[in-house]
Amino acid sequence: MVGREHFFFVFLRDVTGRKRSEYALRKSEEMVQKIVETAPVGIISIDSNDIVHTWNCAAEKIFGWKAEEAVGRRLPIVDDPKRDEFVRLFDPEIKGASGIEVQRRRKDGSIVDVVLWTSPRRDDSGALTSSLGIV
Repeated sequence: MVGREHFFFVFLRDVTGRKRSEYALRKSEEMVQKIVETAPVGIISIDSNDIVHTWNCAAEKIFGWKAEEAVGRRLPIVDDPKRDEFVRLFDPEIKGASGIEVQRRRKDGSIVDVVLWTSPRRDDSGALTSSLGIV
């Protein structure tokens, strides 16, 4: 191949800003996770089907279920007769319930009186996607 020239094109893009943002986000997520894990109050999050996604150490102590027993399963602390009351806490008109006294069930079957703060999470159309509860 005498006389033929070969050209290579190299495109470079500075991704330093993106990498810094990803690092800051990761650190922020780690901090929030540590706060949830060490909080002295029960922190529970569920999706719109009552499936548990977050169950911290304090929730374990209050209710008796270990995180591995609760996460990925239907919220165990609300008895079926109380489901209607539970669902009303996330009514579209309610932005979050503050300091509501409710009864919930422990793993051993006993009832515990707790104070519940909720924060429903909604998508852009207003549909409930998940909820955070502090007990």
